[in-house]
Amino acid sequence: MVGDSILLQTAKVLKSVTQENTDYLCRYGGDEFAIITNRPWEDARGLAQQIVNSIASEEWFQGIKVKGSVGVVGGQKKLHNSDENKPYLVSDLFNMASLASSKAKAEGRSIEVAGWFEL
Repeated sequence: MVGDSILLQTAKVLKSVTQENTDYLCRYGGDEFAIITNRPWEDARGLAQQIVNSIASEEWFQGIKVKGSVGVVGGQKKLHNSDENKPYLVSDLFNMASLASSKAKAEGRSIEVAGWFEL
């Protein structure tokens, strides 16, 4: 029950830093969330920092200490790729961001930038 409360509160924190017309927030699985955004690259990196800061400053259920790790990856579809590959390319970005987040967590850091890719 405590874990569910933390997940709900995390979702509220993330929703408070995202913009409805720019960002799409979803739960990716387990304790992972994902945000797809059409923000410029530097703004997306700033959003990652804002997420980390918001999680750190939040008062959590029963005084539990919660830390977050964020993986940031950007991509742009090559002009010659067909639209039928679009879902596959988005899943690649999700996987890269998830791996970057796991790396940040394992190394005791908050943010890992996987980079910008042309897919």
